[in-house]
Amino acid sequence: MFETESTDHDPLAARRRSRRVIWGLVALGCLAYLAGIALGLPFVGVGLYWLCCVAFVGYGFVTEAEPYDERDQEIQAKAAGSTLGAAAFALIAGGPGMAALEAANAYTAPGWFWGAMGALACLFGVFTVAMTYHQRST
Repeated sequence: MFETESTDHDPLAARRRSRRVIWGLVALGCLAYLAGIALGLPFVGVGLYWLCCVAFVGYGFVTEAEPYDERDQEIQAKAAGSTLGAAAFALIAGGPGMAALEAANAYTAPGWFWGAMGALACLFGVFTVAMTYHQRST
């Protein structure tokens, strides 16, 4: 009587389904982690979080559907560039600026600030290594 379209051969429906599964696993893992912390069971929360991470990676091996097309990848590349630009600004302006304020005894940065600056420096170190690798491998 009423026929419904099957999504088995519809690449757009398969892509949407893949995205729902992937982001559902991310959300489930985060919620499981937070629930474990809230219930005083941090190891259970972390275990469930990692289980969702393994399922997230494993899903990519068992599905044939690509969750992102070329347009999505271009948007992700632009977003990554914007993120790196903002992080670069924070590192380039924040590090020397805060060091100058501390040298002038005008302000003392909290300890986490220098940890964040170190993390940003490491991020750009990893980025540099990745860029070098990909430039040489193509």
